[in-house]
Amino acid sequence: FPSFNFSLFAEHIFNLTEKLSITPGFRYENIATSANGDYRTTYNDLAGNLIFDTVLNVERQNNRAFVIGGIGLNYKLSEDIEAYANYSQNYRSVNFTDMQIRNPNFRIDPILKDERGFNSDIGIRGNIENKFYIDASIFYLFYNDRIGTTIEVDSSLFNTYQYRTNISESRTIGLETMIEADWYKIISNKNTTNKFSSFLNFAYNDAKYINSDQTAFNGKLVELVPPIVLKTGLSIGNDKFSLSYQYSFTKEHYTDATNSSYQTNAVVGLIPNYKTMMFLVK
Repeated sequence: FPSFNFSLFAEHIFNLTEKLSITPGFRYENIATSANGDYRTTYNDLAGNLIFDTVLNVERQNNRAFVIGGIGLNYKLSEDIEAYANYSQNYRSVNFTDMQIRNPNFRIDPILKDERGFNSDIGIRGNIENKFYIDASIFYLFYNDRIGTTIEVDSSLFNTYQYRTNISESRTIGLETMIEADWYKIISNKNTTNKFSSFLNFAYNDAKYINSDQTAFNGKLVELVPPIVLKTGLSIGNDKFSLSYQYSFTKEHYTDATNSSYQTNAVVGLIPNYKTMMFLVK
């Protein structure tokens, strides 16, 4: 897999007033992704008998060069709090794992294309006297030709497998919030190494495939994007010792673009709600 990547990036902050600033930027990318060599593919039937065995020669070259840009806006509402808005183009290139995979339950579209899209967000953030921190934003993420996973059936072996291809356009509308408070400093109003803090991190994602020619995908939820992720915890200690507890919750979500809930071979299916807890002493 010989490759060559070259990029240039530049941005500049323009302070229009004491409170308002604007930051445009751009990035130039030159990407060459190649595959050159041989690999062997074998298939067995359900009884374990070898029914297919071949050596394939691969010579692929994918060269592209492009420019993407973005712009950010910041406005200071007060000394500690600012509002912000951003817009940036994004790009996801086909990588090595999209060019060659040896898992029999997984196959790649031979004409897989790079993804292009954009991301925009608007929010507010602040850090008040190192006692209270907040960052809350809403965002819109769009991808054209989003690379995703669907379920296909082998015409000769009649087994199901995951097929990685360009599904369709996708959009994600979401909300992200992060709140952290140092209660020791808030209550005592003193600068000290002692700490008793808590945090809350909440994310909501409404991610769907849109404008698809195939009804199997249109309006379906984007795979591996949990609608809700919640993380919270607290920490107590000083500069020599600390005790922390963290809890996280992830809402159920799908693993393929058709939103299949169950497959007998367990290749894909619904990932149910799950929770994790962690204690940390240091």
